[in-house]
Amino acid sequence: MRDTIHTQEWRRVVAAIPSGSVATPNARSLLFYSNLQGIRHYTVEQFNEDEKEFAALVARATTEWIVLPKYSLYSALVHVVDASSTYQRFAEFEHTLIYRSVNAGVFK
Repeated sequence: MRDTIHTQEWRRVVAAIPSGSVATPNARSLLFYSNLQGIRHYTVEQFNEDEKEFAALVARATTEWIVLPKYSLYSALVHVVDASSTYQRFAEFEHTLIYRSVNAGVFK
C-alpha cells in the first residue's frame, strides 16, 4: 500500500513539472518516476534538510522548480521558500509541495 501511495504521488509530481532544472531532496525518486513514465527529463540538484544550505539554494535561484516533501524533517524549509521572492508555490499534493521560479521563463 505504501508503495502505491508513493508511486501515485510521484506520478502527480512528474505530471506537474515539465522538463527543466529541479532541486529536491528526493532526486532518485524524481528521476526514477520520470524515466518510468518516459515523458520528462530533468537536471536535478539534490539538497538535504540543512536550513542554511537550503536558504542559499533558494537565494541563488538557479533551478526552475523546487520539489519539497511535507515531512517534518523539512518543515523549516517550507518557511524559507514561502518567504522567498524568487519562488512561488505552484502545486500541493498530499506529501509534496512544488515551487516554481518567478523567473522560470529565463531558464534554457
